[in-house]
Amino acid sequence: MTQPEPPEPQTQPQSPTEGDARWYKDGLCFSCTACGNCCKSNGDYSHVYITPPEIQILAAFLDMGEKDFREKHIKETDGWSTLDMPGPQCEFLEDSGLCSVYEARPRQCRTWPFWEENLKPGVWQGPMKDICPGLDTGPHHSADQVDAIARANEEWYESNGGLD
Repeated sequence: MTQPEPPEPQTQPQSPTEGDARWYKDGLCFSCTACGNCCKSNGDYSHVYITPPEIQILAAFLDMGEKDFREKHIKETDGWSTLDMPGPQCEFLEDSGLCSVYEARPRQCRTWPFWEENLKPGVWQGPMKDICPGLDTGPHHSADQVDAIARANEEWYESNGGLD
């Protein structure tokens, strides 16, 4: 009599967007409410990473030279370029809760809230829910759509991290 084969080891997904273990397998709803909370300092959520092409786009949008834009709006830290946030919120956030550079906003802003770190169930239904009233409201985004956005962001960080 032979022993049965041991079961294959169960592996955990490497990220909340891998495999079939997605808690949001039926998708997620999100609609921006223009509250501006995503543009305010929220502890770990207080940096907007930006690439050289995005800096050029924003500078042109504001009719500024790139050098002047960098001096006025960019902070360099550990090889990363970020929008400088001298106060508790992005300087491009208007009192109305709208972004004054919306058409030229960086990728990080365009893809909120579908970032891998936000897709962890304890984060999405915890601190994210406290920050963003648009979660679980509005248009439905399939799990595959959410994953594609999150994955593209991660690939962007990996390929652009610290490059300037």
